[in-house]
Amino acid sequence: MLTILVLIGLAIQLDVGVLGVIPRLRADIGVIQRIDLIGAIVRLAILVLLAFIFLNGGVAITVSTIVIFLQYLLLRRYSAGVIDFGAPQNADDRTAMRGLIRSQAANAVFYCFQGQITIFLISFFARQSSSVAEVGALGRLAMIFVVLANLLANVFVPAFARCQERRHLRSLYLQIAGGVSLFCIVVIAAAAIFPDQFLFVLGSKYAHLHRELLLMVGSAVLAALTGTFWSLNAAKAWVAGSWLYIPLTLLTQIALIPFTDFSVVRSVLMFNLLSSVPNLLLNLALSFRGFRSLELATA
Repeated sequence: MLTILVLIGLAIQLDVGVLGVIPRLRADIGVIQRIDLIGAIVRLAILVLLAFIFLNGGVAITVSTIVIFLQYLLLRRYSAGVIDFGAPQNADDRTAMRGLIRSQAANAVFYCFQGQITIFLISFFARQSSSVAEVGALGRLAMIFVVLANLLANVFVPAFARCQERRHLRSLYLQIAGGVSLFCIVVIAAAAIFPDQFLFVLGSKYAHLHRELLLMVGSAVLAALTGTFWSLNAAKAWVAGSWLYIPLTLLTQIALIPFTDFSVVRSVLMFNLLSSVPNLLLNLALSFRGFRSLELATA
């Protein structure tokens, strides 16, 4: 039953993801905020009410599915007012989109499993289960970048996608990349200066992980930067060759395994940090090639 509920919620979420592109491209930030706020308030109200009656995992999943469906209805009503759902499909656009989806399918599947590789290696090589718990706890600090990710998805990346003027496009790219980089530097500096405050959020049993904290924050920073460059590249379909992400990551991890002690949290975090470098460099290369193609097209 839970599996069915999850699949229903996933199907609705896919529609929400597609319809959500419409207000983003139209820069209707108020609509996005209103729909998100309504969903959050309804979810909180129902869960608080049920907490005094009956609440378990199944109920929580059901509530989430209901809220997602509500957001779908709101998005559908908004979209019906700004686009024509009965408009005929453009065959060229459909072919291009299918080709893009097929080219990214392998990357999407690998991305889902890649995060579990480290957990498997820790479980296999570590002498104590606490290593898994410590890595998992430190991983929660990546939530710092959730606000940044929402801003990118709802504001900056759609603006980049809409931009058609080459000089302005380059300036916008540098502004977005520079802003994200500055935010990342601030987070790293804060973690270095106030490690106790960061670790306090995780609980007293993780208060000793000062060195590990910087490595985890460093990994989160690299992930945020890579995600930013990838989002900008994807907005302009500068993704040809992105399949190299898979072999580059695997080769890097295979090369690092002999030098990594997976029973030590610090070594595991360093493994994660170094494993993410090739993907960052790859996305920078894709961006460079994308801008070069624009220059050649206008030459």
